[in-house]
Amino acid sequence: MKPLRIFTLLLIAFTSFSFTASSGLPEDFKKLLDRNKMSYIPAEGYAEVPVIANDQMEYEYAVKHKTVALEVRYAIRPMDNEITEYKKWLKNKPKGSTMINPDNLYEALFQTTLLNISGGNLPEIGPFPPAAVKSEFNADWGASSITTAHGGFAGKYKYCFAIALNKKGVGNAYIFFMANDQQLITDHFEEAFHSLKFK
Repeated sequence: MKPLRIFTLLLIAFTSFSFTASSGLPEDFKKLLDRNKMSYIPAEGYAEVPVIANDQMEYEYAVKHKTVALEVRYAIRPMDNEITEYKKWLKNKPKGSTMINPDNLYEALFQTTLLNISGGNLPEIGPFPPAAVKSEFNADWGASSITTAHGGFAGKYKYCFAIALNKKGVGNAYIFFMANDQQLITDHFEEAFHSLKFK
C-alpha cells in the first residue's frame, strides 16, 4: 500500500525532475535559506512579485501564478542565534532565571503567526503525519491552517492557506498561499507545496 502523501490529505480536508534554485533569488532570502539549511524548489508557472511591507507577518520572498490570482509567500526563520543563547544559558543557569528551549516553540510560533494574520482569530491547525513530513520535507514537524487574512499582510487577498515546517536544532519556515477564492488554493497549492525542504 502506497503511503498517503500530505497534499492528498489536505485535498481531503479542503473538500469536508525538480531542482534547487539559488541563482536569481534575493540575496537576503538565499542567506536565510542557507542558515536554515533549506532548499528552494521553484514551482513552474509562477513569477517573482514584490514583497509587501506589513505589520502582521514579515516574509522574504513571493511568487504569483502567471494565469490565476494566486500568490505564494515564504518566510524563513532560522533558530541558530536563539539556540546559541539557549546553550549559553544552560551552561550558566543564573539562579531564578528561566528560558524556554527554542526547539519547543514551533507550535506556539505558528499559532502566533495565524493570530497576527487573521486579526486575532485562531483557526484550526492540522498537524501533518510525522512520517510524511519527514519524508516529504525532511522536517520534524509540520502543520497547516486556512484563515481569512487581515491588515497589510492580506493586501488584495481574502484567504490565506498557511503551512509551517520545523526542524529541530535548525529553524522554522512558513509558506502562505494567498487568494480570494479558496477553490483556487485547492486547485493549485500542490504546484508549490513542496517548494521548501530541509537538507
